[in-house]
Amino acid sequence: MAGGFTRDISEVALYIMCSNGDQPNLEDETAVDVILPSVDSGAGYGMRFTSVGRVSRLSRPNEACGFAVAVRFGFEEPAPKTAES
Repeated sequence: MAGGFTRDISEVALYIMCSNGDQPNLEDETAVDVILPSVDSGAGYGMRFTSVGRVSRLSRPNEACGFAVAVRFGFEEPAPKTAES
């Protein structure tokens, strides 16, 4: 499983910067997991977006390695902290 960093994100697509060799093929189906930081430093992550999408664009030779994925996001909010945690 390869990873990367999101450069651009919207409700229906995102662009992922990746290492050379980690770029999928055009039209590949891929799972996407975007984790946003919390505004509360002790809360772990703030929100998590997950989806399965299709690779819709690959970086051009003059661009840093990356690819675009067409997605439809769902989201998962972190569980609230309890007195025990």
